Amino acid sequence: MRATLNANWTPGVPEIIDADELDAALHSGEITPEQYALAWVTARDVAGQMARNTHPLLESVRSFVSPLS
Repeated sequence: MRATLNANWTPGVPEIIDADELDAALHSGEITPEQYALAWVTARDVAGQMARNTHPLLESVRSFVSPLS
């Protein structure tokens, strides 16, 4: 998952990355179909939270990267 931050430290458009590696892990037997499905559900959930600016870790990120006022 990659999300860029703008000058106001709000997430940009989230992008799910490494989907090809997840596909490869499924096809090679490294993960089960159930694990694959759960990974996609989780990735989409996190991406949605990032897009809505509601992911719980965003406040921690803002505290860490925002300039001191």
